[in-house]
Amino acid sequence: MRGQISFEFVLIFGGIVLISIIYIFSFLSNNLTSTDFDLVKIDNKAKEAINLLNCGYNGIEVNGTLFYVGMRWEKINDSFVNVYIGVRPKDLLNNKIEDFIISYIYNANISKEKYNITII
Repeated sequence: MRGQISFEFVLIFGGIVLISIIYIFSFLSNNLTSTDFDLVKIDNKAKEAINLLNCGYNGIEVNGTLFYVGMRWEKINDSFVNVYIGVRPKDLLNNKIEDFIISYIYNANISKEKYNITII
């Protein structure tokens, strides 16, 4: 009798786990797009680029410490997104530093045709 109760419990528990996995997968596939994953990648690559610059990567001297303050985006249409990367202090930024951050992000297989990245 105890073996049968244990087996029934395993079947019920397995069914609940299976239904939960199906529900979570369905929810995520309906609510997440490739744009969401790309935005996470852009966010992470911007942080990496700023960390590299603070360490003097590629011979670029910053003369201080750059801080990543966040990212925001606006979806223009289904095929174009403006992305704004916040970096402070602003007086340490120059064209070479901004170009490095932007090119580092685009080198991570981010489409230039879909994402316009600006340092603010």
